[in-house]
Amino acid sequence: MELDDLKNIWQQAQNSPQTSFDAEQIMLMARQKSLNIVDKLKRNIMIEIWVGLVCIPFLGYYIFQANEPSQFRLYAGIGLILIVTLLFSFYGVLKKLNAFGQSDLSLKVSLQNLILQFKQFIKLYYYVNLLLTPISFFLGAYYGLHTLVNGLKIASIIALIGLPFVYFFVKSYIRKLYGKHLDRLQILLEELDEQG
Repeated sequence: MELDDLKNIWQQAQNSPQTSFDAEQIMLMARQKSLNIVDKLKRNIMIEIWVGLVCIPFLGYYIFQANEPSQFRLYAGIGLILIVTLLFSFYGVLKKLNAFGQSDLSLKVSLQNLILQFKQFIKLYYYVNLLLTPISFFLGAYYGLHTLVNGLKIASIIALIGLPFVYFFVKSYIRKLYGKHLDRLQILLEELDEQG
C-alpha cells in the first residue's frame, strides 16, 4: 500500500466514529510497510556480506603469494582490511535491522532510531567505497601492467582518470541499494508525524 493511500485512510479514520479501531489498523499497516522496507535492506546487506566473504580468499591468496610484487601485496592487504572493516559494519547494521520491530518502543521511535543509525552506516559505507574503489582500479591495472617498464605509472594514471567515475558510481550504487529505501522510511516517519 502506498503512502498516499495510508494518508487517505488516516483522514477517513479521523472523520469516522470508529477512529480508535482505524488508527490501530493504520499503525499496523505502517508497521508492516516499514518491515517490508527493512526486509529489502536486510537482503541488500546480506548480498554485500556474501560478496565481501567471496573477496577475502582472493585477496588473502595474493597477499601470501611469494612471487607477487611487494607493492601489490601491500595494496591487497589494505583492501582486505577495508573489506573486513565493512563486514563488521554490515554485521552491526544487520543486527539492528533484525532487532527492528522487536522492541517495546513505539513504531515512531523505532523508525527514528533506525533512520539515524542507517544514515550513519550509509555515510561510513560511502567513504569506505570512495577509498576502496580507486584502490581496486589501481590494483587491477597494476596487476595487469606491473611487468611493463612504466607499469606503476600507467596504473596510477588509470586510477586517477577513474576517480570522477568512481565518485558518480559509488553515489548511484549506494542510492540504488540503500538510499531509496531510507527515503521511504523517512517518508513513512513524516506521515506518522503528520498524523500525530
